[in-house]
Amino acid sequence: VTKKSPCDELNNQVSLSSESPPQHAKKSGNVVLEQPPRKKRKLEIHLNRSSFDSEEFALYKKYQTKVHNDEPDDVTESSYRRFLVDTPLIYIPPATDNTVPPCDFGSFHQQYRIDGRLIAVGVIDILPKCLSSKYLFWDPDLAFLSLGKYSALQEISWVKENQQHC
Repeated sequence: VTKKSPCDELNNQVSLSSESPPQHAKKSGNVVLEQPPRKKRKLEIHLNRSSFDSEEFALYKKYQTKVHNDEPDDVTESSYRRFLVDTPLIYIPPATDNTVPPCDFGSFHQQYRIDGRLIAVGVIDILPKCLSSKYLFWDPDLAFLSLGKYSALQEISWVKENQQHC
């Protein structure tokens, strides 16, 4: 069970609509093709303190083997922990004088989920003068979503919203 961080109020919840235009029909030559309405999807972004999560590790392993062509036996739990979980940063909880953002300073994993399914994880450090984007891994089956670009825009938005603390 993943503990909720103090950043829950900063976690985003976005409803994605992929519905077709109201008429649900498209012309192709002289033929009208009926398009069924598409289901709305729910995108959630959760910011959690850096810790090992088996679901994240499974996604990381899939990403490393499919995107970077790593051998599955080379993508180990211990190498993942050393690379993206263990951190030299000291966790600093929020301060009452607004000198620390409500979600603290330290290392975090930003989970991106669609309809509850983990689709990407951004590994970030929140520091007094910046947000450092360390690594992003995503589901290779969803490459068409350009999750790297989307996560970069989310991080820029976070910095804008929290610049008074940084």
